[in-house]
Amino acid sequence: MYENHTRVGLKIKKVELISALVMFSCINIEFLNIHIPGLQTATYYLRCALICIVMWKIITKKIANINMHVISRSTMLTIVFLMLVVISSLYNGQKIVTLTFELSYVILPVLFIDTYRKSCAINSILRVWERILLVLILIDALTMVLMPGGLYISSSYGKNWFLGYKTLRLIYSLPLCVFSVILDFVTNNKNRKKTYFIFILSIITLLYSQASAAAVGLLSVFSVLIVCDWTNKICLNKSKAGHRAKNLINKFLSNYIWIIPLYFLAIYALINIANLTFMQVIVEKGLNKDITLTNRTVLWSTCIDLIGKHRMLGYGYLSPDNYRELFNNVFYTSPHNLILSLFMTVGGVGTIIYLFIIIDSMRKLHRKNNIVSIVLLAGIIC
Repeated sequence: MYENHTRVGLKIKKVELISALVMFSCINIEFLNIHIPGLQTATYYLRCALICIVMWKIITKKIANINMHVISRSTMLTIVFLMLVVISSLYNGQKIVTLTFELSYVILPVLFIDTYRKSCAINSILRVWERILLVLILIDALTMVLMPGGLYISSSYGKNWFLGYKTLRLIYSLPLCVFSVILDFVTNNKNRKKTYFIFILSIITLLYSQASAAAVGLLSVFSVLIVCDWTNKICLNKSKAGHRAKNLINKFLSNYIWIIPLYFLAIYALINIANLTFMQVIVEKGLNKDITLTNRTVLWSTCIDLIGKHRMLGYGYLSPDNYRELFNNVFYTSPHNLILSLFMTVGGVGTIIYLFIIIDSMRKLHRKNNIVSIVLLAGIIC
C-alpha cells in the first residue's frame, strides 16, 4: 500500500517537472528575449522535444488500448484547424520553419493537458502552471510600480513593462485566473481570497497598461465568478427550492445557445460602431475611448477588403511584419479583433472549424453546470 502510494507520488512529481518545462518553453516575453540571447531558439527546441515526448506517450497508449480515446474531440478539431493554418500558409508562400515555431506554442500545451485530462495528475499540473503564471504577473506589477514610465522601449511601442505592451499580459493573466478558480473548486476551497486577489491584480495591471478592452473582458469573468459565489450563498443547497434556483441560474449562465449569437452580435456592433449610436455611447462613456477605437475602425475596414480577396482559406499565418506590410502601417501588427483575425488567417472554412471547437467545448461545459464550467465559458468568450 505504501509502495503504491510512493509510486503515485513520484509519478506526480515527474509530471509536475514536465509541466513546469512545458510552461517555461511556452513563455515568450520580449524583455527576456532581449536580455537573454538565444532564449527563443532554446525554448523552441525544448517545445519540439516535449511535443515528441507527448506524442510518443499518446501513440504508446493507443497501441496498449486500441479502443481508448487518447485525444478528445476538441483537441482533434484543434489539430485539424492548425493543419488548415499550415496548408493556407504554405499556399501563400509562408516558410515552414516560421510555422512550426509559432504553432508549437499552441500544440504543446493543448496535447499535454489533453493527455492528462482524466488523470489525478491534472490538478498538480494546473497548480504548477498557476504558480508560474502568478510569479510572472507579480513581476509585471512590480515593474509597473518601480518604473511607472515603462521598463523598456521596443521598436513599435514606447511603454513596455515585464510582460510587454498592453494586451500581451492577458495571455498570462486569463489562464492564471481560470486555473485558480478550477483549483478552488477541485479542492473544495470556499475561501477565495487568493483567487479574488489574482483577478484584481490582473485587472489593475491591464488597466494601468491601458489595455481597456482586455480589462473589461477579465472583469466580466470576475463578475461571473462573484455572481456564482453570491448565488451559491443565497440559494441554500439543503433546500429543494434553493438547489433548483441555483441550477437554473447556472444553466442560464453556461448556455452557449444564446451566448454564441450574443457574442457575434457584439462583434458585429463593434465593427459597425460608426453606424450605431448606442455603441458609440458605450465606447465613449464606458471605456473612455474615441469612436474610432484608436483608428481600429479604419483598420477593420481594410481587413474586410482584404478578406474579400481570400474568402475561403485566408492568407495563412501572418506575423506582425506581414500585417504591417499588408496594412502599409508600422503600428498595425494585427487586426485587433479575433473574428477578423480568423478570417484573415484561415478564411471562412477555418472560421467554421474554429466555431465547431468553441461549440463542442461549450456544450461539454454546459453539461457540468457548475462554477468552473461557467467561468471557463466566460474565459473562452473573454
